[in-house]
Amino acid sequence: MDAQSLFRDGVMAVREGKDLSRARDLLLQSLKLNPQNEMAWLWLTETVTDPQKKLECVRRALKINPKSEKALALQTRLLLRITTSSTAQPPPTAPPPKPERQTRSSILPPERPPGAPSDVYSFDAVAAFDTDESEPLRMPNYSADYLSDPEPLSQTYGGDLVDEDSLKRAPTIETALTPLEEKQVARYLASAEVSVERGTPDEFEKAIELWVRVLEIRVDHELALQNAVRYLAKLNYMDDAKELILRAIDAGSRQPSVYVTAVDIAQRLHDHGLATKITEGLLPLKDVDDALILKITDRMVKYGQITDVIPLLEKAVVQRPTSQKLLLRLAELNDELGRKSEAVRYFDRAARVKIGTKEAKQADKALKQFTPIITDRERGSMILALRESLAFPIFFLLLGWLDAGVNLAFMRTRWIGVALAFVGGYLIVSAVSSPQQQPLAKWLGGQVPPPKPEKKVVDNYGNPLHVTGALEDPTYLPILPDFARIAFFIVGAVILVFAFYVSFNTAINLLIHPTPFDIPTIDQLLSEGMR
Repeated sequence: MDAQSLFRDGVMAVREGKDLSRARDLLLQSLKLNPQNEMAWLWLTETVTDPQKKLECVRRALKINPKSEKALALQTRLLLRITTSSTAQPPPTAPPPKPERQTRSSILPPERPPGAPSDVYSFDAVAAFDTDESEPLRMPNYSADYLSDPEPLSQTYGGDLVDEDSLKRAPTIETALTPLEEKQVARYLASAEVSVERGTPDEFEKAIELWVRVLEIRVDHELALQNAVRYLAKLNYMDDAKELILRAIDAGSRQPSVYVTAVDIAQRLHDHGLATKITEGLLPLKDVDDALILKITDRMVKYGQITDVIPLLEKAVVQRPTSQKLLLRLAELNDELGRKSEAVRYFDRAARVKIGTKEAKQADKALKQFTPIITDRERGSMILALRESLAFPIFFLLLGWLDAGVNLAFMRTRWIGVALAFVGGYLIVSAVSSPQQQPLAKWLGGQVPPPKPEKKVVDNYGNPLHVTGALEDPTYLPILPDFARIAFFIVGAVILVFAFYVSFNTAINLLIHPTPFDIPTIDQLLSEGMR
């Protein structure tokens, strides 16, 4: 594997958080191939617990890019942590009892190296709530100047840590922070991190209130929102966590991470209707890719929401009509529910978008178990009608070739018969099998036919039977009027009869007026050959 692939796999392993030793090995292998990868050194800090080793990795990154704000901020925090830990009082002999958790919420990784949105917004990170560590998501680039405590906080938490009125008035992060607001946000985040590192429930609540103060400045500040939701869930304030997320959405946030977390919270609270509604709001966001939509909808299917997922995916394919992955998944879900005609329709669309892809091959394979589907694309195609008509001139060409003594040089007027056969055949096909050609049917005043009633077939006991046959989409194309179809058929038949006579006239004359002829003997043939 190349350095970039190893780096990417290492980052994913860090995000999963299940095997940090594997993540460390992958990142080290990447650095052996490309030691100038600044981000690899920074991600490596997430795989070690010793602050000194973390600091060494950061300094390696600073050698590569001395102006890296992320590396400088992380170095400042590490130096502060090392200094604080050396003078800190010893921890109590017994840790405070850990409050029972009712549920968990999703979190996002601290940084986003280049990659697909679906790789960033993942549900896998909820496993962080099962660990004993209480480490918040890291700040991006704030210096030690902001680590002084802000104004005193209220110590009366009560049963609600969220001031709903202040959050209603806060704008989203799309509104740029003023210099004063940036300083306030940095101060709150830095102090919240210090509170979390102290590791007591009271300090956690203090950190939550600090993050909420950030959200009073920007209602969907990603770092503050994710940390607040994470620790509210840890302390069993799930209603407050839900309130923070929904406030951000109601304020018009366009960040996919907010919606992903909201869906996760709603599902863990078994509010599946809310999860569906939030997912609808996620679909039009510009930073959302197909893989992320599939992750969310597949999770909804696991929660038994398959009937809610299908309308969501239908809306998604309206916005992404060329997404083979979404079309394929929609077809599979319809197939699972026994909706064969809908399944075939979406399998067919997935196969047509782009030939040769993995999804197209899967769709083609699935289509083999179904009977053909007839769509308006086939019904209205004049090219397909002309292709069907080619059988007539080919047949008449063979007739004329035989009539000319198996010699194309003697075809002569028989070519006229072949051409007339094509015209007559096209009229017959138009009247019988392709009466909805565009624009022919429209020119002749055709109208869209009413939908065909569904055939209901039952067995001797009244049980419904599945009837196989050609599946048809509802048609939206006009069809040739009956008088036109009858006229086409009659004219086409007359033309074919005349074409048959022109192409096969010698054989027809011999049938009408047979001419006897002598069959030569063997001696006559030999004597003729000796001349």
